[in-house]
Amino acid sequence: MPTYRSDAQRMHARSLRQSMTAVQTLLWEQLRGHRFLNLHVRRLAPVGLQVVDFLIVRHSLIIQTGGSADPFDDALRDAELRGRGFTVMRFSEAAIQTDLAPVLERLAREVRAIAAVRFASSHPAAGPRRRSRTHARCPRTQTSA
Repeated sequence: MPTYRSDAQRMHARSLRQSMTAVQTLLWEQLRGHRFLNLHVRRLAPVGLQVVDFLIVRHSLIIQTGGSADPFDDALRDAELRGRGFTVMRFSEAAIQTDLAPVLERLAREVRAIAAVRFASSHPAAGPRRRSRTHARCPRTQTSA
């Protein structure tokens, strides 16, 4: 779980939560309280030195709204977060304001894809079936009558 690096970061995140943008508030209403796929979503959560807009810890998914004035800054931030093992999804403010349904559908597809990959990698039985070594080496014994 993300932790605050300092009391200053904690206070900064708290002030950001108290002054969310209209777009962040609109998206938060759909994500909060396990409303989105019954997942726990954190808003304006610390990850390293950054505070991200929304975070689904269970799936290591970060949701960013809008962007900075410089797309290069966004690319650097996203690269750092990906380096920490997170998937980053970025949505424009216009997409969220005009039609939120496609944004939520895209988020749902990404969450399901992440869950499927994690399930397949953590459950060998989910993959192709194969014989165990001991079973393959043991000769069949025949009973005589």
